[in-house]
Amino acid sequence: MMETTKKSNRVLPIPKRLLESLKTLKTNAMKKKYFKESWFVFGDELPFRETTIQVRKNKYCKLAGVKQIRIHDFRHSCASFLIQNGASIVLVSKYLGHSKISITLDTYTHLYENELKKVSNLIDTL
Repeated sequence: MMETTKKSNRVLPIPKRLLESLKTLKTNAMKKKYFKESWFVFGDELPFRETTIQVRKNKYCKLAGVKQIRIHDFRHSCASFLIQNGASIVLVSKYLGHSKISITLDTYTHLYENELKKVSNLIDTL
């Protein structure tokens, strides 16, 4: 289980694609006779148990023929994707809710090794 810090609870912008998916989920849920606005996004009156999410993840990984990873690894994949696509380490750290940027740097510094060649090329252009 992850450690909770002051920065664990934060407000993040929701990508348009995700927002549309959430709206569709709510529209479908509202069709149920006993729908309530207080429902959870996944699980209706009570949130899904973590084991439910793991079972579904494992099922769909198997169907897709992809490697099984832990739920937490999706977080690492997201951070790696952001860094590899030019997001600053400061923003990635805030997005992940790390209490210190050093945590993010210690975890993801290896992703910047390819950037060293870019630095060298940049200096060569001077």
